[in-house]
Amino acid sequence: EYGFPAGLIDDGETVEAATRRELYEETGLSVTQILRISPPIYSSAGMTDEAVTMVFVECEGLPSAAANEGTEQIEVILASPSEVGRMCMDSALKFDAKAWLVLAEFAEKGRL
Repeated sequence: EYGFPAGLIDDGETVEAATRRELYEETGLSVTQILRISPPIYSSAGMTDEAVTMVFVECEGLPSAAANEGTEQIEVILASPSEVGRMCMDSALKFDAKAWLVLAEFAEKGRL
């Protein structure tokens, strides 16, 4: 399944701090700049009170799985807008809904 780094915010942790921690743990990359933070969004409004906050960042470093938990099997993919466009149109691939929406926009406009 294709998706973005994700995780829970620890007690007393800010969205920004959780973003930095989760991105590093899951990809080995370090946040250099936070570009945009969404308000809480709900994928199943009315069914659950679970909210997601999407954070758009710039980052640096070399992708690494060294900080992954034992149950995580994460592979970092760096792709151009045209490669992402081909992936988004491939019905054999599975995407998290939020990731597909963001990636489709990136494929169309070449930026976020």
